[in-house]
Amino acid sequence: MLKQTQIEKLKSNWPANVNDCLYNFKAPIRLFDPLSSWECYLIAANPEDEDVVICVVKSSINYAPELLTWRLSNFLSMYNEHGESLQIDEEYRSKYVEHILKPSN
Repeated sequence: MLKQTQIEKLKSNWPANVNDCLYNFKAPIRLFDPLSSWECYLIAANPEDEDVVICVVKSSINYAPELLTWRLSNFLSMYNEHGESLQIDEEYRSKYVEHILKPSN
């Protein structure tokens, strides 16, 4: 799903503590479901296990975004109701995590 250069960028972002991601960290990669409002901003990958990532998931405009630790392999097994997998937003420009976590109005 991700290119090796993207994985390396995520690994270089790995913090000492997950909560350190809340300030002055940018999320360099955005995954999304083209048929819904679901999106995920990848922030960092564990250098010792690159399948473990820190991300912000926005599942709908009705719920606040969540900072999570998850597995990249889980993203590969996610499909929407039409059987399409998640897509990488190639036009996305990195955003600060604190801005992503602000609920939409």
